[in-house]
Amino acid sequence: MGFIKETQQGANPKDKDLTDVKTLINVKANVETVYTKNDETILLLDQLDESLKFLQSHGISKDKEMKQTSKLFSEWTGLKKLAKDVKKEIAPLCDAESKRNMAVITRHEEDLKQYIAAMKKRDFYRYDTGRDTALHSLENVNGEIEERIAKTSELRYNAEKFEHPTAIEASEVKIKEIQNEVALMQGLWDHIAEC
Repeated sequence: MGFIKETQQGANPKDKDLTDVKTLINVKANVETVYTKNDETILLLDQLDESLKFLQSHGISKDKEMKQTSKLFSEWTGLKKLAKDVKKEIAPLCDAESKRNMAVITRHEEDLKQYIAAMKKRDFYRYDTGRDTALHSLENVNGEIEERIAKTSELRYNAEKFEHPTAIEASEVKIKEIQNEVALMQGLWDHIAEC
């Protein structure tokens, strides 16, 4: 089972920089995989073992296959022990990163609120700006929004991985507000061109 070896390599924190968020998330994900796939893996191993015992009782199976199955059982047991140990080891790091991520999300939400307030003072809200200048400003705002969407998306990923996915929802609502406001202003300036 390549799954056992791959998961063991991914879950093993040895020679990994756990202060790097992506590395920590990867190790955490591999540890969680051990827990989520435990029943399925044990079932597969049991089925394999029973099949080999049945074949052996009819003289079809060899001792080599039984030893390989036994080795798979011991590798899975070793992986479960590793996962348990690593889970304890990374728990404080995950807690610290979770708190740090929550603080970043809170700051991001505040930045979005300030951005909305500052956006109301932009030149495309004034008629005397003129259509061309207003459309150019709206185009710039769309670029700024894309950057904020990318940041929000990154924060959502981290929030989900550190088990507080709802924390980013307020920021996503703010992004939608900004997009709606820009779309309304775009529509207004397009309407002005038709008049």
